[in-house]
Amino acid sequence: MYTWVKSFLHERSARVVLDGYHSVSVKMREGVPQGGVISPTLFLIYINDITSAIPRHVSNTLHADDLAIWSSAEHTTSAAHRIQDGVKRIHQWTEDWGLQLNRVKSVATVFSLSTSKEKINLKLGESALPQVETPTFLGVKLDSRLTWKPHLEEIEARGIRRLAIMRKLSGTTWGANSQILKTVYTGAVRPVLEYASSSWNTAARTNKARLDRVQNLGLRTVLGAMKTTPISEMQKVANIEPLEDRRQAKLLIQGEKHKRLESHPLHNKFQALTKNRLKRQSPNHQLKAQQRENADILQPSPDQCERLNPKPWSPQSQRFHVRMSIPGISGKQQQSDAALRSLALEEIHRRYPASKWTHAYTDGSAECATKNGGSGVFIQMPGRPPETLTTPCGVLCSNFKAEVVALHTAADFLTSLEETPPKVVFLSDCLSALQVLTAPAEHLVEELKKSLNDLSQKASVVLQWIPAHCGIAGNEKADGLAKDAGRQEQPETSLSFRETKTLIKHRWKTAFKERNGGYKPDQDPIHRLSRAEQTAIFRLRTGHCGFKAHLKRIGVAESALCDCGAADQTVEHVLNTCTNFTLLRNQIWPEGATLETKLWGTSEDLKATFQFTTAAELRP
Repeated sequence: MYTWVKSFLHERSARVVLDGYHSVSVKMREGVPQGGVISPTLFLIYINDITSAIPRHVSNTLHADDLAIWSSAEHTTSAAHRIQDGVKRIHQWTEDWGLQLNRVKSVATVFSLSTSKEKINLKLGESALPQVETPTFLGVKLDSRLTWKPHLEEIEARGIRRLAIMRKLSGTTWGANSQILKTVYTGAVRPVLEYASSSWNTAARTNKARLDRVQNLGLRTVLGAMKTTPISEMQKVANIEPLEDRRQAKLLIQGEKHKRLESHPLHNKFQALTKNRLKRQSPNHQLKAQQRENADILQPSPDQCERLNPKPWSPQSQRFHVRMSIPGISGKQQQSDAALRSLALEEIHRRYPASKWTHAYTDGSAECATKNGGSGVFIQMPGRPPETLTTPCGVLCSNFKAEVVALHTAADFLTSLEETPPKVVFLSDCLSALQVLTAPAEHLVEELKKSLNDLSQKASVVLQWIPAHCGIAGNEKADGLAKDAGRQEQPETSLSFRETKTLIKHRWKTAFKERNGGYKPDQDPIHRLSRAEQTAIFRLRTGHCGFKAHLKRIGVAESALCDCGAADQTVEHVLNTCTNFTLLRNQIWPEGATLETKLWGTSEDLKATFQFTTAAELRP
């Protein structure tokens, strides 16, 4: 089939209709059709066998139309001879199939730890291949000693340019608030700083520190902070993890992915022993160190992991319905538990009356969201006593897996009944488990889809999202059953890549929260203020502001003494005791307020503090 398609693309005829009556045949010798949705696929088919032209002693990697070949040898001349043979065969392949290599982008490089620069002479056809010290491949700038310094310098410059654009969105007293600026930073700046980090993470700390400085500049832009503000405080309030933490997590995720891809070149590389002859560490050294530190959430052997080898896609007709919202519910943070419960129960009674529908409440949980998972099911059928089901989900388990297992258990139980209820609604508080049912997913979810489709052949099936932990009786009972299942003896189960990735991310996020003392940024009212208010309150909280006490500390002011002459001009002195502002303070806080309330109270308290500094003509 592949040979036929390749030959058809190489030499084919196209018939063009003119005026609806006349047609002419145009001979198209090489190439693929342009502008069609299938054109990229046809192009990949067309060039797929280019690697077969490369000799065995030359390694290669092909990403779409980007091809790199290399050879490793003790002597440069031996490697150059092999590469020349490979270049010659590739050039002949392109001549045979009517393609042209981009000679501008075709370069050669010698990678060596030797301090002396060696020259090689390679030819592409009749032209000499230029030898460069810093070639670029797939957006990564390499260097002959693989120090990664040129690449990190370039992405540092790119990150700073993007931050300059970001700073046009706001100042310290105007423009977008911190949440919008954080979205811009994490969506447009940070990806540039992290691209291919699992490869260049072996760079020296001094080189990686360049990117940390870019993030620190981004944090100051997001929060409107002064240059002297502690980095840890900015990371906590902005809820942005250090880049080094994210790099380590990405490396571990990459290793788990390669562990499951048997066809990937790094599958065996990362399983082999590390080479310790050189002092410089490789990604394999760093990966194994991370695997040892996080062994409690990883499968010890590749044989215990679910493989990622792609399977042929087969369309499945979905016979069940998924509803992921309830009218009137906008979000748990904006509405009380009583309001959520009332709206949810009203929707259930209206759409799924208990006299006609079977209500299957499902829930799943895992200890610390990483281990000893359990699923619980509470089923209410018309005219029958309730049914309860518990299932332990494994020693290593995520909340998502436990939720999916709960749905799967309920579907299989209802299907196995001699008299299957005619109408069934699954009531789950896990929105992510319902969302993945609407798209192709991994093996675990595909099995759930199959169970739901089997049940749908006997009954009308609906999956309805409901809010969690707001007092809905069936949901609370399912939650209790899930926790009971988590305390049962757990089976040893294999982990999919999705589950492992979830456990790794949760481990790093939990560590970041613990370092921040349990601070919850989504509950901090500072994020609901205007830009000017946010900047002022954040500076007052940290003490790194425009008051004289801080300016004296950094060498800007000559004296830290307040204008009242009673004490240094600190945040506490200005807000609580300065006699110059006693009248104003009594007007804004007639009943008095503590410093804790003024800086960490409700949004109204914070606005009152900003009103005080504005009326006092102080610039935090």
